Amino acid sequence: MKLYYKKYEQSFEINVKDANSDFILETGNNYRLRYKYKNEDIFYATICKFYDGIWYINSSHNNFFSYIKSAEIEKRKELSKKESLYSWGKYFIKELENINFFNDGIWHMDFYIPNQKQKKFLSLGNTHTIFDFEKTFDFKTCRYLDWYGEDNGMILNTKDEEEEDSARVKYFRKRVREDSLPPILLQFIPSLDSFIILDGHCRYKASLLENVLPNLVVIGGVRKIIVKEDENRKKKVLEQIKKNQESADSSKKMNVSKINDLLINLYGNKEFYTSYFIGKAVYDFNKKWEDIIKNKLGKYEELPNILNREE
Repeated sequence: MKLYYKKYEQSFEINVKDANSDFILETGNNYRLRYKYKNEDIFYATICKFYDGIWYINSSHNNFFSYIKSAEIEKRKELSKKESLYSWGKYFIKELENINFFNDGIWHMDFYIPNQKQKKFLSLGNTHTIFDFEKTFDFKTCRYLDWYGEDNGMILNTKDEEEEDSARVKYFRKRVREDSLPPILLQFIPSLDSFIILDGHCRYKASLLENVLPNLVVIGGVRKIIVKEDENRKKKVLEQIKKNQESADSSKKMNVSKINDLLINLYGNKEFYTSYFIGKAVYDFNKKWEDIIKNKLGKYEELPNILNREE
């Protein structure tokens, strides 16, 4: 695998070639999803019939990464908050490379800092915001995400909630109080329209107990889209601008700022990024998926709705 990353003002762009990831999203008929690392499941999901939501089932997997050592934390204590975030970003890129996380393509790593008063996370590089930090462990194994409600962009656990008296939770509570807690590593999953915790369940629990939001590092695959300059569109927009400015009704005339925005978007090719995630089609997947879920959830009262893709 060949991996190169570039630091931007607010993020990292990671380019990967000749990779064959051990993280696989399986999919197939009847809108079933299964995400796994090698042979260990991470989560299952199924999209509801009218695209109004999705059922999510975590698998309580083992740790992907080795535990963060105290020395890694100590050597970043003297850095500024921004420098510390970038340093942790490099650390996680190396860890992700070690566990063969990446597929070929472009990946973005973004950084989110907390607004403690409003209980939300603000992205350094764009206008995205993450809410509902305190709802992550509301459901132990299974939950319905209401896309028409307020469940877009949720942070989802992939392991059971850590016990309050566990040694690592106690250790990280101390780090929270010292303001030296390592960030939580999340992955954005477009099919869920949500984030899953890749690393940091103990740190997450410690933050909840201390009522202090942590920093977040978010990894996600992206695809570059190039929109080429369009002569026909340019001509039509220029004609409309001229017509607008010649209008006798001054109340309908566009201001200079609006005109400038239109003109800027007319000239030159434009590059955009959209979330992108590779899936693997599996034959007869619906039956295999249902057998796993029936065995996993047993007599769970919502099982019929999950199997029938209903809220």
